[in-house]
Amino acid sequence: MYKKLIIAVACAALSIPAMGGIVATFDWAEASGGWWYNQAYVETDNGITMSHGGRVYADPTAGVGGAAIKPSYPDDGTQPGTLTMSAGLFEVLSVDLSMVDGTGGEIPLFQGMLGGVEQWSITSPNNATLVTYTAGDTGVVGDMTLQIDTILITGFDNGGATWGYTVDILVVDAVPEPATLGLLGLAGAALYVRRKLHI
Repeated sequence: MYKKLIIAVACAALSIPAMGGIVATFDWAEASGGWWYNQAYVETDNGITMSHGGRVYADPTAGVGGAAIKPSYPDDGTQPGTLTMSAGLFEVLSVDLSMVDGTGGEIPLFQGMLGGVEQWSITSPNNATLVTYTAGDTGVVGDMTLQIDTILITGFDNGGATWGYTVDILVVDAVPEPATLGLLGLAGAALYVRRKLHI
């Protein structure tokens, strides 16, 4: 009898949908040293870890106490950078961006991707100061409320060490992976059965 009860409660727990995600804010304040040392930068907030990939760096002197930057050296400029979250899927609630067009008219992009397909993008405001973007703002193309698995940061080769691409104060709503939800559900089921056994 108790075995059937455990199985039934565990199955029900595994089928419970997520009740919202986990909000995390990343400000690159933990970055230190020269930006050229911080290509594989990681930062954790509220149990969610953000990781750099590709050609994007953390600069402790940029933004407000630290930011991500996209240098415009030949390799750095032509190869995109990525930001991913340990939870897998996430929604960008807001982000501060400074994106200046290239000397040849090149336009940098900040793209929300899912499975390699663009879900939304933010085009360059050609502004040297940080601008905060949320869903529906001018400059946002597509639905920024859609869940994504990667932020793609695309720059350009400007022929030197200069850059005009800064990412700061990134706020995301991360969705826990199904396996994590399942473990939480099983833990709840175990507590429920334990209480039943002691009544």
